[in-house]
Amino acid sequence: FGEMPAEVQASVAEWAGCVAGALQEGEYLAIVRAAGFEPVEVLARQEYDYGKGEGFGLASITVKGTRN
Repeated sequence: FGEMPAEVQASVAEWAGCVAGALQEGEYLAIVRAAGFEPVEVLARQEYDYGKGEGFGLASITVKGTRN
């Protein structure tokens, strides 16, 4: 949630830690739906105290979707 700064996105260490390549939740859910899953629901969300002082944050979500 919130826009990740360019310096975090460009950091090799943050890419290795799966931070820099993280997607916005809405973007991720749109990709899941575009892959043919519907309905899609977020079952759980874990927010992390990372980047809050820089105007963004990170969360991990558990998603359930059904593909027909």
